[in-house]
Amino acid sequence: MTSDDYRAQLARLGLTQTGAARVTGQAPRTSRQYACGERVVPEPVRRLLLLCERDPTALEYLQELEALDAPSDQAGSPVSVG
Repeated sequence: MTSDDYRAQLARLGLTQTGAARVTGQAPRTSRQYACGERVVPEPVRRLLLLCERDPTALEYLQELEALDAPSDQAGSPVSVG
């Protein structure tokens, strides 16, 4: 998957680079490096994004998991992580 392919895949999925990092378990910086061609997109990440395109419920599930893993404040509300 080229950097152009990666960016196009994110656009089709409606994901930002940071959003893609969250659902693939990558650091946001890593996702940015994929998008600008500084790093090669690993095959497991490519496959996961293709799966999410083919089955939107997979993307929804990964987003739910990410929300569950998000840090929360003392009241139990998710905390925004910069």
